Formats: sequence, C-alpha cells, structure tokens
Amino acid sequence: MKRDRFRLWHLATGDEQVVGYCGGHTRRLFTWAGVAMGGVAVLTVLSLNQLFQEAFRMDWMSWVVTVIFSLVLLNIFRLTLATIGADVLPRPADETASLFGRGLSFVLRAGFMMALAWFLSVPLTTVVFKADGERIVSEQRAEVQELFARIREQRAALLAQRVADLSAAGREDLVQAAHERFARDAEALRIREQRAADARFFVHRIVGTYRVRPEAYLLSLGMSALFLLPVILKRIGTRRNDHVELTRELQVGLVLDEYDDMLADRLAVLHEQGLWMARFSRYEDPPFNTQEKEGPAADDHEAFTTWFKQR
Repeated sequence: MKRDRFRLWHLATGDEQVVGYCGGHTRRLFTWAGVAMGGVAVLTVLSLNQLFQEAFRMDWMSWVVTVIFSLVLLNIFRLTLATIGADVLPRPADETASLFGRGLSFVLRAGFMMALAWFLSVPLTTVVFKADGERIVSEQRAEVQELFARIREQRAALLAQRVADLSAAGREDLVQAAHERFARDAEALRIREQRAADARFFVHRIVGTYRVRPEAYLLSLGMSALFLLPVILKRIGTRRNDHVELTRELQVGLVLDEYDDMLADRLAVLHEQGLWMARFSRYEDPPFNTQEKEGPAADDHEAFTTWFKQR
C-alpha cells in the first residue's frame, strides 16, 4: 500500500495505512482517537514535569528528564494500544478458552492504562488545587516547627537537670562533657529542622489534597477516562466492516505468504538431502486449521490408501 501522509489517526494506531483506505466514518473514529492520544501526551508531559520539579527539586533539568520519561511512557502506551483491535484471523468456532484469554488480555491492558492514568493524574492535583495544597503544607510546616520547639525545650530541661545532678554529686569535671554532648545533639537537631523547613512535603500535599478535596478523585477518574478513550475508539473502529475486511485481507495474506515460504524452504532442504517428500495437511485451510478434512473410516484400508494418495 502507498504510505499516506501524516494524519491525526497516526497517533492512535499502528495500521494507519489500512485506516487510510477505510470509509469516512471509520477515519473519523480514528481521528478522534488520535486527538485523545494527543491530549494524553500533553497531560503526561505536564504531570511528569510537575513530579520532577516538586518531588526531586529539579529546575530546568526537569524538562530534559520529563521528555525522556514521556517518550518511554507514551511508546509503551502506543505499543499497548497497537495490540488492541478486532481478531481477524480465522479461528475454530469452539475456541472458548482462546476467547476467554483474549478477553482477559484486553481487561489487563485496559487496567494497565487506567493505572498509568491514575498515577499521572496525582501530580496534576497539586496544580489544579494549588491553594489547598499550599494551605496543607503551611499547616504541616507549623506542626513540624512546633514539634522541634518542644524537642528543644525538653533537651534544655534535660541538660539543666543533668548539670544539676552532676553538680550535686560533685562531678564538676563531667559538666563540660555534658554541655559538649548536648551541643552536638543540638547541632544535629538544627540540621534536621533545616531539612524539614526546606522540604516541599509533596506526598503530604497530595494525600491532604485528596482528603480535603474529593473533587481530586473526579480529576483522576476523568484522566483515566481520557486514557481509555483511544482504546474504546480504536476497539470500535477496528470492528467496523471496512477495517475488518482490509485488515483480514492484509494479515491473512502475510500469514499465507510466510507459511508457503517456510514449507518451500523446508522441502528444499529435504530435497537437497535426497529425501523427497510432499506436503500434506489434515486441514482444508492450513496454517489456520479451522476446517478438518473428512477422511474414510480407519478400518477401510483400501479407501484410506486411495484417499491418502489423492492428497
């Protein structure tokens, strides 16, 4: 097939050449799937950039890392999306287990996409509900500062009690050592307090936002729906008659060509070894093997020999 110029449906399907030969309604379905895929890409970039900036304290480097991780996630997403479509190859009618397996496979892939969407929606809640997040962080900082203040008071009281006990026991030689030990502890406490003051409390902000703003769950559900939209549209589009017929013609032709080439190569190798063999199959449509040939009864030797020679 001649390669079509870029269209929006190229973003949501790996068989864009087939789509290009389909009818207008099918092309519109895949076009909207491509639009949804573009929205997925934009939200992925924004979410990852917010994550790397807030959680890992990156500045301009966050964009470099964001681009790399976005390409990885989007390629995984497109690869998963490319495997979703109608099963067009011939199969036996009684393949119940195979139907169950394909259904379970689709559910697992759709579930993976929803889990990925939920994960990417979490950093965006800190942007949409920024005011609530800042208030939650301010309250958390105040609690942390109050905690460190209580610890300093307790340590000061403990030092005073320790010095008084040493003085009462006549161990003035240990008073200086007690002061030095408590000074080291105070410096370690100061360093921890400074780290806490510099922390952005990203995880606490996310948890608090979901707790005080139930709308955050709606945001995550909406983003999950957006990630599923290309899946749904493609699944509908690949079940339209024009797409199914073109895809079946293409895939069946590829399978038959490869099957014939494989058998020809095997027979050629055997012929080179002086082994002359012919092709024989118990099915009318190898290699799909959906229609078994009808043969004579096994106890009718003459009929079976005649039937076999005809094959």
